[in-house]
Amino acid sequence: MRMIWRVLKWTLLALLAAVLMVAAINAFDEPLRPEAKAALQPTARAVPPQDNLFYALLGFDSRPADDIVRAGLEEWRRLELSASAGMVEALEANLRRQREGVPGGLRVQDDEDQLNATGSSVGEALAAIQAGRVDGDVVVAANRELLDRYRSLRRFPRFDNDTSARVEPSAVPPMAGASQARKVWLLSLAGMVAKGDVDAAVRELRDDTLFWRRMLAQSGAHLIDKMVFTAWVLQGLRSASDLVHAHGLTTRQRQMLAEAAVPLTLAERSMAGTLGYEFRLAADAILREQDIARWLVDGTREDGPDAPPLLRRVLLRIGDYFFQRRSTVNEHHRALARLAAIEGHDCRHFEEDRRALEDAAEVDWWRLPYNPSGKLLLFVVGSGALYPPYIGRLCDLQGFQRLLALQIHLRDEGVTPQTPPADIERRIQQAGAGYADPFTGGPMHWAPARQGLAFGAADDRNRKMLPWPL
Repeated sequence: MRMIWRVLKWTLLALLAAVLMVAAINAFDEPLRPEAKAALQPTARAVPPQDNLFYALLGFDSRPADDIVRAGLEEWRRLELSASAGMVEALEANLRRQREGVPGGLRVQDDEDQLNATGSSVGEALAAIQAGRVDGDVVVAANRELLDRYRSLRRFPRFDNDTSARVEPSAVPPMAGASQARKVWLLSLAGMVAKGDVDAAVRELRDDTLFWRRMLAQSGAHLIDKMVFTAWVLQGLRSASDLVHAHGLTTRQRQMLAEAAVPLTLAERSMAGTLGYEFRLAADAILREQDIARWLVDGTREDGPDAPPLLRRVLLRIGDYFFQRRSTVNEHHRALARLAAIEGHDCRHFEEDRRALEDAAEVDWWRLPYNPSGKLLLFVVGSGALYPPYIGRLCDLQGFQRLLALQIHLRDEGVTPQTPPADIERRIQQAGAGYADPFTGGPMHWAPARQGLAFGAADDRNRKMLPWPL
């Protein structure tokens, strides 16, 4: 019995010593690293509202007679004001406003289900019209104002997301109205093709795809903006491929589409502005928000009964004590700096870079006792976890751009789906590095059974779209 008591006593003393040691090392916060302090300085923003697509998208759902930039500025002020009510309350209000729309504002007319059945490319919209699932003329005529507003977006030369750090967590990306209008636009292009006005459809498709590529290159776009722009550019490339496959097109029409299929620029692939903004957003919340501990205790709890008040107060005090704000900011900056270091890397290194990022994100066991609340916070919010998948989608976009360029190149050389497979394979092999699979550097894959071109896409949804018919 005495031996058991002795073992228990020393065990308890060891545990107490460990607790005291952890408490002691968490009594102090580390200073901000010079690199993190420098990154906290906001970048100058000098895009006038009348030139800024951001405000046009914010005001897109406004009434037909309204100026969309003025409406966007009013919506921006509303978002700034609603953020003072608290993040959860502001988010609920913004989601409700998005569902209900602006009173008297533009929204889809006629049967919205018909519009949703059009798909995401000109080819799919044309197939829906031909199968009788959609009456394209009726839907486009009923939504003429929505279509005109979507086309008017191309007059804006810049995109700079002016959402402030306190608004961002509760703001809903202002893309819903434009997304629906874009479906009307795709349906209108399909209608042009069905009526034989292919030249006009090709010209507008080229202009629209080039426009969204310019927006993708803007340094003031946030990650969610870039994800939407990337998807819309991909829809444009896929629609162009549909037209080349189904209609062959004239040499001049293919040349117009080839203008939209030039290689992606470094600016289009860049994440520098996005990473900088995300760091400032997170650092502002970490350094200034007083309720981080409350969020950790309440926000990570599954739905269920609330903790007793006394226990909740204890958890809040513990969570706040073990939360070192500057240390958390430094760790978040290191995570984003690792992402910035791979910017512009050749897509052939994508898998290698992704594994390196995953390995670097693992915390050494001996570091766990210091700032555990901060480490939990970064684990929950992801600390840049969305970026590797987005980098993969950018590499996929490069692959689809090259697929379209290769498709046009082969057609210019007289290759059609009826060309013997061995000849097609040989032409692909001879096409050159500008038409290569971005993930391997080797030639694009030819799938003779489906008469299509393919590459090793990173994203599951993108893989389902392959191969693209020649």
